[in-house]
Amino acid sequence: MDSAHDQLMPTQYDGTQLVIRVHLPDRVVSIADVYDHVYGMHLDEGAKPWPYYRDVETGEWWSMSVKQDTEIDGLAWMIPLDPLRYKPRPDAVVFLETIYLELGDAAEQFGGIAVPECDVAAALAKMDQVAEVQSFRNFEMKILVRAPDGSAYTVAQWWRACEKSGLTYGDGNLFWLINESASEDNFEPYELFSVEPYTKPGYFHRGDLRSSVAFPDVALSFRVRDFKEPHAVLEKMSAIAEVLANHLGANLLTPDGDVFDSHTASQRLNDAIKKLHALDDAK
Repeated sequence: MDSAHDQLMPTQYDGTQLVIRVHLPDRVVSIADVYDHVYGMHLDEGAKPWPYYRDVETGEWWSMSVKQDTEIDGLAWMIPLDPLRYKPRPDAVVFLETIYLELGDAAEQFGGIAVPECDVAAALAKMDQVAEVQSFRNFEMKILVRAPDGSAYTVAQWWRACEKSGLTYGDGNLFWLINESASEDNFEPYELFSVEPYTKPGYFHRGDLRSSVAFPDVALSFRVRDFKEPHAVLEKMSAIAEVLANHLGANLLTPDGDVFDSHTASQRLNDAIKKLHALDDAK
C-alpha cells in the first residue's frame, strides 16, 4: 500500500537523520502489531534506528517506546547521522548496508515494505553534510568582555560585577540572565544567556572567591535557534555586556577579536536566522 500517509515525514525530523519509511499493509495496524519487529534494534549504537509512528486518531507523530493498542497510519525509522560520522568510513558503509537489510526483513514480518529515503552512497553524502548543518543549528551569538591586555580579573571581581549587572549565579557554576517569559508552553530556555570564562577555560567556584584564580575574559552567549525573538535576546545581552564592562573597566570584543559593534552583530544575527530558515525549508 502506498498511501499519502506513508509519505509523510515524522515531525521530529530535522534534516540530520536518515529516514526509512514503512509502507504499511492495507489493513488496520496498531503499535502492538509492529512493536516486536521494529523496536529495540541496535540500541547500543549511537546511530541506532529508532521507530516513530503516526497516531490515526490525532494525526501526530510520536517516538515508539511502549507496546500498546494505538492504531497507526504512518511508520518510519530515523537514524541520527551525526554519530555515524565517527565510524571509520568502511564501517559506516557496512553498518548502513546491514541496517537496510534488517529493516527490510523487519517490515516484511507484518506485511510492510521498508523504503529508505536514498541508497547507501547518498546516505553517506548526507552524513558528510551533517557537520555543517549542525554548526548552523547550534550557532551562538557571543560577546566577549575582556580585561585590558596582559591583565585579568579575579573570580571575586567577576562575581561582584556580574551580580551588579543583574546576572544570577546558577547551573554549571556560571552566571545567567533569567528568561522571565519562559514557560512550558513556549519551550524557550529558562535562561536567556550565560556568562562563562572564555580564553582561559574554567568556572566561577565559590571556593575561589578568596583565591588568586583569575580570568582575562568571559563570553556572553546564547544559541540562536532557542528563541523566537533572538534579536531581543541580543539586545539584552549587548546591554548587560556593556554594563559588565563598565563595572570592570573592560573592553567589548567579538570572538574574532574585533571591537564589538551592535549594528554589525545584528547583521550577523540576520544572516544566521536566514541560514536557519533555509535549513528548516530544506527538511
